[in-house]
Amino acid sequence: MAHKKMQKGFFKTHSGGSLRGTSLLFGNFGLRVVEGGRIQDKQMDAARTVMRRVVKEEKGAQFHLKCFTDRPVTSKPAEVRMGKGKGSVEFFVSWVPKGRVVLEVSCARRETGLEAMRVAAAALPLRTEIIESKANTSDNYQPQLKVTPPRCLPHFIRKRLADVEFKEKLASRRAERAERAAIAVA
Repeated sequence: MAHKKMQKGFFKTHSGGSLRGTSLLFGNFGLRVVEGGRIQDKQMDAARTVMRRVVKEEKGAQFHLKCFTDRPVTSKPAEVRMGKGKGSVEFFVSWVPKGRVVLEVSCARRETGLEAMRVAAAALPLRTEIIESKANTSDNYQPQLKVTPPRCLPHFIRKRLADVEFKEKLASRRAERAERAAIAVA
């Protein structure tokens, strides 16, 4: 670490439409943060511990922490006079934006994965949702989980969607005109 202590700063709310970190990479199930905020190293460790207890009974199951607590938070002891420098480092945190996947688990049984995510979500201070990979679902199975799209789409994807909508409207108008013309001729 280059600097032991950092300034608090502020957490910028992302509105640029970055999709990085919003989907699953390694596992079948993941825990996505619904509201942005700060996660402490103790809270991540508690989530990892309870998740490990659930997952360890299944052979070959793995879990991945996708959030690294690297920002030090300092505080001074109680009843200390002003001055004499910055306080000592108390704990480390990570700023997590809305929509970021924090934990992932890859396991064979669906029940184990959902239970691991449920107990890990209880250990974290932020509101989360459980997401499931598309490859994990079969043809006749419909997941009961609420999967939300990313916070916002990049401008080039919005433009593509607008172009597709425009072309669909144009095609439907041309079809209507052709029907009217066919009716008028007949």
